[in-house]
Amino acid sequence: MGVLGRSGVRGLVGCARGTEAPYHFPLIDSSRHTGSGIMASEDKRPVQGQLVEGAGQLESRLNEEFIEWLKKWGGYVLMGVAAVAGLYAGYQYLEREKAKASDAAWISFNAAAQAQRPESLVQVAGEAATGTAVELASSLVAADIHLAAARTGIPVGERLGPDGKLPEGKPLLTDEQRASERDKAEGLYKRALSASNDSFGQSAMVISALTGLASVAEDRGKADEAKQFYQQAIDRATKAKFDDLVKALQTRKESVEKLAAPTLLSSAQLPGAVATPVTIPMGNFTGTTTTGQTIEIPQPGAAPAPIPAPTPAEPAPAPTEPVQPAPGEQPKP
Repeated sequence: MGVLGRSGVRGLVGCARGTEAPYHFPLIDSSRHTGSGIMASEDKRPVQGQLVEGAGQLESRLNEEFIEWLKKWGGYVLMGVAAVAGLYAGYQYLEREKAKASDAAWISFNAAAQAQRPESLVQVAGEAATGTAVELASSLVAADIHLAAARTGIPVGERLGPDGKLPEGKPLLTDEQRASERDKAEGLYKRALSASNDSFGQSAMVISALTGLASVAEDRGKADEAKQFYQQAIDRATKAKFDDLVKALQTRKESVEKLAAPTLLSSAQLPGAVATPVTIPMGNFTGTTTTGQTIEIPQPGAAPAPIPAPTPAEPAPAPTEPVQPAPGEQPKP
């Protein structure tokens, strides 16, 4: 803020009173006044709260440019936002529909599995999305049903009665029918295996498919093929860190090797001495029939003793007739 010197103040005051001639002195900024005079440079930095010349025009120009930009690109921006919102809404709708379809598929799976209907399970697997858990589970359960029929000979859908027999008129499966059931099981196990992926969530189903194929190979007498499937199952279980399952699978693989090449032990390899069979002599004793006849049974190999002829029975005495008393005599008691 500019200040006046003492003479300048007096001049202004005198001028105001009309007693002295007016003098005009320049305003001096005390902040820039030094002993040697006025500083030549000026600080043009804006001070807080100080108005800047042309600031309103700059702000107005910026607003006009923004309005022009909105007029040119605003419609496209709104369409882009609407498109993104529409895509998100569509994605949410598809997810809800997918969840509904998955729930319906699981309900159908449970009904078919409880009824033990492999054809219904195959239909559920075909209607489910490829690679989903519903497809794999349906294929595996249907394969297990066919494999059980091949092993037991009991037709699919039939059960043994309390007497351990099938219902009247329901025979067991023939060898050809059992082979057909085994082929169906193999195809369904392979279908589940091909539709699976390497995720951890499907590890258990993949292992079930591999062990099922190993069982089919065992039933066909293909030990080498069965061991290959067991090894694949072991590798998958090891990757998933199913330690207990790895041990169980290793035991099954070793059992296949033992059954494939059975070893017959000789007498010297048997533990302890070979026991001789115990025989009980049958013979050299006497028996009596219900009629009182005596029979002698000799030792085995001996000639049989002759059977005595039956002794004829003595004839019974003839009955005597009563003596008639004479006339006039009393009968004897």
